[in-house]
Amino acid sequence: MDTHYTPTELAAELVRSVPGRNPRVIADFTAGEGSLLDAASACWPRAQLIATDIDSCAVRALKTRGGRWTVGRCEFLSARSRAACKALRGLAGKVDLLLLNPPFSVCGGTKIDVHYCDQLLSCSPAMAFALTALTYLRIGGEARLILPAGALVSARDRDAWRAIWAKHSALVIRRVGRGSFPSCASSGAVVAVRALELGGDPTPDSPIALMVSGSNRIIDVRLTRGGFQMHRPTGQRDGPALVHSTDLQDGRVILNGRRGRGSTPTVRNPAIFLPRVGRITPQKITIFEGTVPVMLSDCVLAIVPENQRHVTMLRGRILDAFGYLEAFYAGTGAPHITLGRLADFLHMIAVRVEHNG
Repeated sequence: MDTHYTPTELAAELVRSVPGRNPRVIADFTAGEGSLLDAASACWPRAQLIATDIDSCAVRALKTRGGRWTVGRCEFLSARSRAACKALRGLAGKVDLLLLNPPFSVCGGTKIDVHYCDQLLSCSPAMAFALTALTYLRIGGEARLILPAGALVSARDRDAWRAIWAKHSALVIRRVGRGSFPSCASSGAVVAVRALELGGDPTPDSPIALMVSGSNRIIDVRLTRGGFQMHRPTGQRDGPALVHSTDLQDGRVILNGRRGRGSTPTVRNPAIFLPRVGRITPQKITIFEGTVPVMLSDCVLAIVPENQRHVTMLRGRILDAFGYLEAFYAGTGAPHITLGRLADFLHMIAVRVEHNG
């Protein structure tokens, strides 16, 4: 598995995101150099700090930190190793604050089987670490997880998130861009997780929500996928204007005189157009003014807000969360996004999809 230690600046910012409280027990089960716990110690100097790592050199270095640090060597995804680790004995359900930057990947994206709350789940290594670590969090406790961006949207992690949502709330509070970790090209996210009180309401449906800058007003939209196939003949003079993905440029829709034909639905109102297939860029998140009805090719999606005045606000939210939108474009061939994945992304930025057209 990979090893990318948390930079000091990111560790400090992550700890500052924890609501004002006085955690007594703080744990990091992939502690590495100890930067997350160092940042926590600076905020809460009286807290007991629990650190484990699989690297014996890292463990030896952590043991020099002092009496408030309880340190152990542990292969955290091994139940046998956890049971044998003195630092973890009696700790389940007692951690007030969990800090975790698990390994992002293994070669080939292998799935890992993990037992969580009487379930056997198969998921990515990062989510396996997260699931296992959350069993140590007390009810009402807080966690800050640094996860690869793909873990938020990957089909292989869907069951893992459903298991977490049943007992926790989850909120994406920060994007971790490419290059944030030395020698690591992956992008990630900081997810704030809280273990719900007994009887608390879990977050429904797709609860990985993104902290939206500015107003958190819900924007209601409908989604439309274009259906005109570009290999079909065009040129019908009285047909509606045709928009293809190549017409999405610099945030605007460029009408180039092509005409559609047939019964493919048209878009008549102000909307956001974006490509369904291909590499997404901020310039391809375009505003359609709605001055004329247009027909969309099958490579274009439309996001049509119920309140037409919300178009500019909607584009701003999408661009603010662009790093996450990139992760929703996937596929073994050309990257693409489905209406379902687009709806999940929009949910993250407080946009509610009323209808898929």
